[in-house]
Amino acid sequence: MIWNPDVLSRAAQLRAEGTSFVLATVVASYPPQSVRAGAKAILFGDDRIEGWIGGGCVRPVVLQEAREALADGRPRLVRMNAGVASVERQEGAQGSVREYPMTCQGEGGVEIYLEPVQPPPRLVVLGRTPVAESLVRLAAEVGFEVGAALPQDGKVGGSTFVVVATMGAGDEDSLTDAVRSGAPYIGLVASRKKATFLLDYLRAS
Repeated sequence: MIWNPDVLSRAAQLRAEGTSFVLATVVASYPPQSVRAGAKAILFGDDRIEGWIGGGCVRPVVLQEAREALADGRPRLVRMNAGVASVERQEGAQGSVREYPMTCQGEGGVEIYLEPVQPPPRLVVLGRTPVAESLVRLAAEVGFEVGAALPQDGKVGGSTFVVVATMGAGDEDSLTDAVRSGAPYIGLVASRKKATFLLDYLRAS
């Protein structure tokens, strides 16, 4: 096996930063493929690669599968072998196996395990109310990272959810900030009457 301290250190850094990526590990390589078993690389959703898991005809297949792994959150084993006639997919409870023909002129084969690494969901609770305190406690218990403020630039990642529980103390500003954050989900704790007023305020502004 190949020890890849740079790739593993980089993976740890990305995980700490909350960045989604796929860790790719070559688990088998058959001559004349030059990549060796144990080689690792980090793949991103925008087709960037840090590390080496093969080139030529291998790279496009692995990048496509990495994008799908990030989308569905499931690991997969990608096999490319000269003896395979067509693309085959075997789905399992813990992941899947994807078989591809080896189209490189040198033929041979390679097997690469793709493991999506995604940050845990994050909940930002705006407000200092009993409801906000309860949400913070419950969210932490079910595995959310919890915050009480939006980032300085106002934008959040796709795994961040925002709940406005100000309940009278800065409702309009907090809800406006939440909408501008780009969060995929925004919750509002308010009476029906107050919620109607706030939504009308947002539309007007």
